[in-house]
Amino acid sequence: MAQSCIRVSLPSNSQALTRLPQERREAFETHLRAIVAEASESTIDPPDDPPSVRGAGRNPVSKLLERACGVCCGWCCYKAGDQHAYLTPESIQAYRLLNPGASNDEVVAAYLDWIPEESYEGSCVFHGRHGCGLPESMRSEICGWYLCEALIDLSRRAALQDRATVFATAMQGPGTDRLAVFDADGVHWVSPSWDPSSSNV
Repeated sequence: MAQSCIRVSLPSNSQALTRLPQERREAFETHLRAIVAEASESTIDPPDDPPSVRGAGRNPVSKLLERACGVCCGWCCYKAGDQHAYLTPESIQAYRLLNPGASNDEVVAAYLDWIPEESYEGSCVFHGRHGCGLPESMRSEICGWYLCEALIDLSRRAALQDRATVFATAMQGPGTDRLAVFDADGVHWVSPSWDPSSSNV
């Protein structure tokens, strides 16, 4: 059966990479220490694992969403710029379940160690050249399940097809930043100026 073709227009991160300003790093660490302390002083039910761009399994639609998310390069991460990566006491409790016995200082150090040397200006402190600097198990729950409108539309359209090839454009403003053609098996073509290995979700 021939694959159908789906065209999708994605948002685009086209900001510059820069060293994280010291005041932002300090503000993040202050927030992190506060929620780590709160998590250690209370019993919080760990969050459920709702379906997501990463957590919905490895079916063809999930793979398409992952590749589309990579083409965007993290526009949604800018919403976490002032929200300290959306990390909450519940996020820390989930991390502690996988790392029992870790002290508060060890938890804080573990998160700070994942801040990349360069991150996108004004974005989440973990948003670097290769996508999110945090392992999936350390990310906030919202970062696991959030889908932008473009990805929601793609998931609906792809669910109606047995197989689909996606032609994606990523743009912010009047110009197109990146183009890509991909399916569940892999990325088959990208615009020459874009390196897909630098855009992992």
